[in-house]
Amino acid sequence: MKTIRKAAALFTGLLVAAGAVPAFPAGAEELPESFDLRTKGLVSSVKDQINYETSWAFSALSSIETGEMAADPFVDLSEWHLAYYTYSNQFGYLYSTDNLFNAGTYDAQQETGILTSWIGPVSEDKAEIYGDESITDSMLTMDEVRAQAEYHVTDAVNLEYQVTENRDDAAFAAQRDAVKQYVYGGEAVDVSFLYRSECFDREHASYYYQDAAGEKNWHSVSIVGWDDSFPASAFASDPGMDGAWLCKDSYGPSWGNDGYIWLSYADTSMDDVYVIRAESAGLHDRLYQHDDFGNSGRFAADRENGDTSVMAANVFTAQEDGWIDSLMFCNVSRGTDAEFTVYTGLADPGNPVSGTAQTTVSTRFPEKGYQTVTLETPVALEKGEQFAIVAKLSGTQADSRIPCEFATRTEITHPDGSNDVSDSVFSMEMLERDFTEGQSFYSTDGTYWYDMYHVEPLTDTSGDADAGDTTETTMKAGNICMKAVTRDVGTVVFSDYHESILPDAKITLSNDDQAPIYYTLDGVNWELYQEPIGFPEGAEEMEISAYADLEIVAKGEEKTIFSRHYSVRASAVSSLLCKNAGDNDYAVPDPADPKHLRYAVPSGTKTLELVPMTAGTVTVDGKTYASGQTIPVSLTGSSTGITLTAQEEGLAPTTYTLTVGTFGGEEPEYTLGDVNADGEVNSVDASLILVAAASFGLHGTTGLEAWQEAAGNVNADDAVDAVDASIVLTYASSAGLGGGSRLEDFIP
Repeated sequence: MKTIRKAAALFTGLLVAAGAVPAFPAGAEELPESFDLRTKGLVSSVKDQINYETSWAFSALSSIETGEMAADPFVDLSEWHLAYYTYSNQFGYLYSTDNLFNAGTYDAQQETGILTSWIGPVSEDKAEIYGDESITDSMLTMDEVRAQAEYHVTDAVNLEYQVTENRDDAAFAAQRDAVKQYVYGGEAVDVSFLYRSECFDREHASYYYQDAAGEKNWHSVSIVGWDDSFPASAFASDPGMDGAWLCKDSYGPSWGNDGYIWLSYADTSMDDVYVIRAESAGLHDRLYQHDDFGNSGRFAADRENGDTSVMAANVFTAQEDGWIDSLMFCNVSRGTDAEFTVYTGLADPGNPVSGTAQTTVSTRFPEKGYQTVTLETPVALEKGEQFAIVAKLSGTQADSRIPCEFATRTEITHPDGSNDVSDSVFSMEMLERDFTEGQSFYSTDGTYWYDMYHVEPLTDTSGDADAGDTTETTMKAGNICMKAVTRDVGTVVFSDYHESILPDAKITLSNDDQAPIYYTLDGVNWELYQEPIGFPEGAEEMEISAYADLEIVAKGEEKTIFSRHYSVRASAVSSLLCKNAGDNDYAVPDPADPKHLRYAVPSGTKTLELVPMTAGTVTVDGKTYASGQTIPVSLTGSSTGITLTAQEEGLAPTTYTLTVGTFGGEEPEYTLGDVNADGEVNSVDASLILVAAASFGLHGTTGLEAWQEAAGNVNADDAVDAVDASIVLTYASSAGLGGGSRLEDFIP
C-alpha cells in the first residue's frame, strides 16, 4: 500500500550519485505558531490511491495543484497519467514489480525527471480514469505525450531537512522555517518518509517513525500546514519534541483526520522534500534537452591549484526559428554560483564557445534541483543552427558541481559461474539509448572542452572470500542536465492563460519578435494592439485572437493566429467534503451544471457535516463559515436540497445547491448504473463505484448492498471497478450534452 523505492548504487569519487532540487522563497515573513492552507482555500481534494503504490504521484501533483489554486481553484491533475508515463512501456523507466503501478520511485528522481521533461501533467478529465489499466495499451511516443501537457514544470525545489540529535539545534530550526516559508507562501511541499503501521496513532492521526524490525515502506504526502504546539504525547512514541506537519495523504477523506495526518517535525526518516512549480504549457513551445529522464548523478572534473570552478555546456540544433527566453538547470551542490552564456552560430559543434556570445545571466542557487533562470533578453535562433548553453559553476570549495545522467550496473559472479546483474534506477540501457557525441561537454578553463560521451566508465571490483563471489560495479556518466526553453517565431504570448480571470483583469499581448500584434474580439474586426485588453462593458466572457505581423522582419512568413477564451471569475467552492459518521466523501458536481452538487447517504441519516474549500466564505442558512470550517446540516425526507453561497472579496457570489439522496433500506428495483437509487445515472454513481472498488482492494468488500453491487456491475464482469465507473461517466457526459443515448450503448 505504500510507495517502495528501489535501491541504487552510490559511488564516491570522480562520479557521484546524486538527487535533484531548486531555490528559496523571496521575502521571508514572520511565521505564526500554526498555519493551515485549507483556511486559505489552497488545498485540492484528498484523493485515494486505493491498492496501487502511487502516493508519489499524488504528493507531487498536489504540490503543483496548490501552487495553481489561487488562479484556478478547480485545477485537478491526473495522477494516473503521471504514474503510467513515468514507466511507459514505450519509453519509461524500467520496473521490477508485477504491476508497473506498484513500482514506486527512488529519491523523487523519476517523477521530477519526467515532469521537468514536460511529460505532463494533464488534467484529470484529459486522461484515463484512475485505476483504468487500459492506459498501458498506449503506443504514444515521448514527444506525443509531451504534446498532451497542459502545464510545464519549471522548478523542482529540493529543500534540506535533516533531523539532528539535538532537536533544538539552530540549523534544524532553520530548515523547518524554510519549509514553513514555502507553505506560508501558498505552496504545498512534497515529502517522503518510512511508514510502519505501528508508528501511526489513529486517535490523533499522527505519525512518528521509530526504526524497528518489521515491514516498512516509503510513502509520500504533501505538507499543507504545521502546528508548533502539536504535543509529543499525541504520537505513538515520544519524538522528543512538540510540533508536527499537517499533511494531505492519499487514502481518501475517511482516512486519518478527514484524509490528513500529522507528521512529527522530528521524524528521522523524512526525505525528498520538494516544492514543484509549473506554468501553462501555452507560455513556451519547445524544450531543448539531452536529459530526457532528469538528473541521476553528478560529475567532478579534475582541478588544479585549488580552483573551485568548472564549466559545463550542452550543444543543440534549433528545430525551428525561435527565441530562447529561459534556461532550466539542475543544481546539485547547495550554494553554487552560476553564470550562464548563450552562444549561437557555432563554427565547431565540438566547441561550445565557438559561436557568438549573445547574453550572460548570473545567479546563485542556495538549494539543489531543477530551477528556471530567465534571460534578460531573448536570444534569436534560426532553424538548423547549432547553439550552446554554457555554464560556469563556482563555490567556496571544490565539489562535484556538474549535474548529469548517471547509470550503475552491478554484476555478481558466483563460484558456479552463474551471474546476477542489477541496474540503477536510471539504467545503462536508458543512458545509452540516446547518448551520443557532440551533446554535452565540460571544461576546467573554458578553452579546452571534453565531450562527456568520451568519459571512461569507472569499474570497481571486489570479492567475498567466504561466499566466493566476485562483484564488479560499472559506473558511467551521461548527458548534462541543462535545458533551453524557447518560443517559436511569431508566437503571441498572453499575460494570463487561465480561463477564468478577475472582472477588472487586463490581458497584455507580447511577442519576442517585437513585431506589431493585431487582435480581434469578434473574429471579424482586427485592430492593432496598443494597450491591455479588458472585458467589453457588460460582458461576462471574451475570446481574444491575435497574430504577430512578421512582414516587417521576415517577409513571406505565414501568420499564425493564437486564441484564448476568458470568462469573469466568480466566487467558488473548489470542493465540498461531506462527513457522515466517519464515512467521508466529496459532493460531485453535475456535469450539466457544476453549481448543482450531489451526494448520497444511507437511508435514515438525519445529519450531515459539510467542509467547504474556498478562498472566501460560505453562507448556509444565514450563517457564514470560513474555508475548512465544519458546517452541520439537518436532513429531512428522502432528498434534501441545501443552498450554499460562496463569497470572495471583489468577486460576484456563487450559489450552489447540494442535493442529498439516500440509498439503503428496502431493496429497490434497481436500474443498471443507478447505485444510489436517486433515479439518475450520473457522476455520483461513478464516484460510489470507485469508492466501492477501492474498498474492495483494501478490505476485500465493496461496502455496498447486494442490489447496489448489481447496479454498479455495469459490464456484468462480476467486478464493481473503475471500468464500470468509466462507462457511467462516459454515459453521463453524453446525456448531459443531450446525446440521447442509452447506458447500454457504452458497454463494450
